[in-house]
Amino acid sequence: MQLTFSEFFHASHTLPDSEHLVTKECVRLHGHTYLARVTIESDELKAGMIIDFKAIKDIIKIFDHQHVNDVLKEYGWEKEATAENIALFVKNRIMTDLKFKNVSVSICEGYKGDELSSWVKV
Repeated sequence: MQLTFSEFFHASHTLPDSEHLVTKECVRLHGHTYLARVTIESDELKAGMIIDFKAIKDIIKIFDHQHVNDVLKEYGWEKEATAENIALFVKNRIMTDLKFKNVSVSICEGYKGDELSSWVKV
C-alpha cells in the first residue's frame, strides 16, 4: 500500500553566497510558501492505516512560520537551508522517528500551482 500526504508551510531562510548561487537575492532574509509531499509504502497496517496523518504533519510543521536555518541548526543539521535539505531532514525524521523504510519526500519552494512549480524529491 502507498500513502501520500501533502502539507503547506510558510518559512523564511537565507542562503550563503557562493559561485553556485545564481539568485543573489537569496542571500538576504526572505520567505516562501512551501508544499511538502510525503509518500510512504508499507505492507503493514496499524489500526487499519499505514500511519495517522498527524504524525507526518507534526514533523513537517516543525518548519511552519519558522526560520529554516534555525530549525536545521537546532536539530544538529549544519547544512544550507535549501529545499533539498528540508526534504532530506523530513525524510530522515520519518524514517528514524516513525520507523518507515520506503519513504520519499518532495518539497516545492514558492508553490504557485502544480503547473508553475519546481520540485525536489528525495
